[in-house]
Amino acid sequence: MNIQPVAAFRPSLARIAAAVALTYACTAAAGQPLLTFVPLTPTTLVLPVDGEASVQYAVTNPSVSPRTFVITPIAGVDIDTAGGHCADPFVLASHQSCTPALHLVGSAMGGDIDGGPVACVDGNPLQCWQPSPVDQLHVTLVDDVVFADGFEIAPLSA
Repeated sequence: MNIQPVAAFRPSLARIAAAVALTYACTAAAGQPLLTFVPLTPTTLVLPVDGEASVQYAVTNPSVSPRTFVITPIAGVDIDTAGGHCADPFVLASHQSCTPALHLVGSAMGGDIDGGPVACVDGNPLQCWQPSPVDQLHVTLVDDVVFADGFEIAPLSA
């Protein structure tokens, strides 16, 4: 008995080339973020439980299409939309930037923060971006310590 491959499943050079091209295109598209973050202030902070601090990023839409982004909530972090900062949600045209200002309130945090902020396209949890690990929020909460000489620990933010 001689078994022949079915013609529909016979690999051809054209099909192999198409599969390789499609795989390359999908990999290239998946590697390009739809939002980039550049910190404008320190992102690693020591914050007293009763303290407050501000962190700012420049965010840019490097894609060719306008996009609407929603910042995922973090306990104790408010988005300051006044004074020309990004709205929430915010819309960025191609290569447009804005500056989200994050207001950190120690008493409203449930503990330390290690990561974020996260912004998602139209709030879709499958299309989210955040800063590189070194530029993400790293906030350590400490008790408000007052030393015998009257000095106290204060936030390291500007």
